[in-house]
Formats: sequence, structure tokens, C-alpha cells
Amino acid sequence: SMGVSQGCIVIGEAYHQGPLDNLLPCRESGTYHRHSRVGGNPVGAPRHSRPLPMAGEGAAKRRVRARPARESGNLLGQAPPTKQTRAPTLTTNETEKPQPDSVAAQRAAADRRGPSRRTTAREERRNRAASRHARKRRFYMVGGLVISLALIAGLTLPLFGIVNQTTDVPQAQPRAGTQLAIQDGDTIEPGATADYDTDPPTSGPSWAEGADWGVQPEQQPNEAVVRNLRNGAVVFNYALADESAVADLRAFVEGLDGYPDCYVMQPHSAVPDGVVSLAAWGWTTTAAPGDSDAMQSFVDGHRANGPDSPDGGGCGT
Repeated sequence: SMGVSQGCIVIGEAYHQGPLDNLLPCRESGTYHRHSRVGGNPVGAPRHSRPLPMAGEGAAKRRVRARPARESGNLLGQAPPTKQTRAPTLTTNETEKPQPDSVAAQRAAADRRGPSRRTTAREERRNRAASRHARKRRFYMVGGLVISLALIAGLTLPLFGIVNQTTDVPQAQPRAGTQLAIQDGDTIEPGATADYDTDPPTSGPSWAEGADWGVQPEQQPNEAVVRNLRNGAVVFNYALADESAVADLRAFVEGLDGYPDCYVMQPHSAVPDGVVSLAAWGWTTTAAPGDSDAMQSFVDGHRANGPDSPDGGGCGT
């Protein structure tokens, strides 16, 4: 046998599969070595070295068994052994990574089983959130539309006169007393008498000249007092036996606004005892001597309200 030592073929350790003429004697040990394919130099020998002859004459006849050549076949014509390749080892990440076929199979199996509870719950939460957002959007849209329409209506409707412009006008208070029919009558000669529908009268014929304004101790002619009524006077006709009651009535009349203009106070025979009869043009009422509220209400509603009352709220002469 030959063994390889420093590029030499040592007998006893390997078998030579190529021709013997490729073997050259080793310089050190006297064994053969094979020429290199590049440049004809022995394998492992330096370029300047030369092969030395083998020691002994019978060395050429020895059985030389060389290491099988990688490039050529063996001596028996057998095919060179095939090179076995090792399968690459996969790392942990590569082994755990599912192959495309296995992923598709898993998805198909999941589709057959249906969605999981976690997937169903996630979809339900997503649907509820979408519903809430949709409701908010609808609410904001409707609210904005209503506000916009209200603003447009408030700005445009008054231009067309559709909305009535109302102002805070105080309502007229109903006048105190009883309204009577107006008796026709013209101006009559001084000293002439006239027939009246009521006594004391509230309208009818009159003299051209009226009675004096203020408190009168005696009754004045009806024809003269009617002239005062036409000018807007309020006449206090009374029948009071108590002097203190007369004094209280006089104090009330004298304290009225604008006194003595527009006021006549006199006793009258047609008035029942203990009563004050108030007269204005077309109106009358009765009150107790101490009922100042009722008398004040009648004055406020009828003073300076006659057909011949001058402009400016006065009662003339």
C-alpha cells in the first residue's frame, strides 16, 4: 500500500486509479507522486524541484495503489462516486414560517369553520361605532338646516310684509261710567230753555256762553252747563246735607289736575240725597262723596273729551 505524505503517494494507504506513468518518484522518500494538471508539477512540490529516481531496481514492479483520482474513473471502469449534497438546515424562523400552501390551507379551513368570536365581536364594535357616527352626522345636518332656514326666514319674510310688525301699544282702558245717547241740539238764545233727555243733562241744546269754571255754591242753568260739557268739562252735581261731605268733595275737586279749567262743582235738585252725580259729554256715573277712586277714574276717562274741546287738551272758556 501507499500513503500520501507531502504530496507523495504512499503505498499501503491509498489506491492509484490513474496510469502509472503519471507517478513520479518522491524526492525525499523515494515514492511516486502524481503530476499536477497545471504545468506538470507534482502536487505539493515546488516549481524548481525535480523528481528523483526511486531507490532500488525492484521499485518499479511494486504494486502501487494510489488514492482514487477525482477527475478520472477507477481502474475497474466504475463511475466515480456521486457527490452527496446536504440539505440546508433551516433556522428557527424559517422552520416556523408557514409555506404558501399551508397558509392557503389554513385560510380555507378558517373559511369553512366561519368567523371566530373575536372577529365577530370586533365587527360588531366597528358597526356600532359607524352607526353612532352616522347618527351624529344626521343630527348635525338637520340642526344646521333648521337654524339656516330660521335665519333666512327671519331676514327675508319682513321684506315681503309677511310678518306683521307689532309694537307694544297700550290698550285703551274702558271708560268709567255709563254712556248715553247724544241728544241733538243747536245753540239757543241766552235765557231760552230746552228740554233734555236726562237730568242732569249730558248733551243737547246750549247757550253760547257756559257757566264759570270751578266750585259754584248754587245750581247753574242746564243750558249754560251743557255748553261747558261741549267744551270737555266734567260736572260734579251733588245733593249733600252734610257740610263736611261738601267740604271733602270740594277739596277733591280743587286738587284735580288743571283746576279750575274743565271742572264745575254745583248742587243739583235732580240728584238723590247723599249722592254725587258726575256728568261728561254723553257719559254719566254716580259715586259716594268719599269714593275718590271712582270719581278720579271718571275724570281721567272723560276730561277734555267734548265735541268742541280745543286742541291741546284744554276746555276753553
